[in-house]
Amino acid sequence: MKKILFILAISLWSLCVPAQGRISVTAHAGSCSTPPNSIESLQKALSLDVDCIEIDVRRDAAGTLVISHNAVKPGEDAVLLKDALSVIRPGRSMINLDIKDSSVFPMLYRLLKRMRMLDRVFMTGVAPEDILKARLQMPGVPYYPSFEPSVELVSNPEYVRAMVLFLKATGSEGINCNYKSVTPELASVLKANGLKLSVWTVDSEHEMLRIISVCPDNI
Repeated sequence: MKKILFILAISLWSLCVPAQGRISVTAHAGSCSTPPNSIESLQKALSLDVDCIEIDVRRDAAGTLVISHNAVKPGEDAVLLKDALSVIRPGRSMINLDIKDSSVFPMLYRLLKRMRMLDRVFMTGVAPEDILKARLQMPGVPYYPSFEPSVELVSNPEYVRAMVLFLKATGSEGINCNYKSVTPELASVLKANGLKLSVWTVDSEHEMLRIISVCPDNI
């Protein structure tokens, strides 16, 4: 119940800021105490009418696209990605594909194209070394490289400048950042450079209020 109230609180806060600074709300895999990467989790997120739904994407032992945070061992079950997308498709939510294995790109692109959902997705979890592969094999799909620097690093102007140059050079939308690393200065620099800040995974009310105060683009 608390997590539901937290998500609703963010939604109300997002309506109180100017349109250009509106915070979009993402239901993380396993939101509201539902089993992670489950059909139940997706249905709960849809019932809350969130802006985005995050799912973890990888291949199972047989090479099939599934949604799972951890590697799927032979004999283990995981929801098929195509089934998950079918559940989400009737809603309005964008889909955050958290990439757990960059080998999924070719199959993933074909599936999204076949289901006519390329305009509903963006990617996070893209490692810096996989950005070129993502651009070539997932053409036109926006992506946010994941960063988890220390607060000391994001307070270093030289580090932040180098990060901004990297993001612009690679065509990234912005960064997907652990909430522990988020500071007002980081948010301001990204915004000043036309880059977006997506923050994960914010589960406590205290941290939600802190993150809301820096006005990221997405929580």
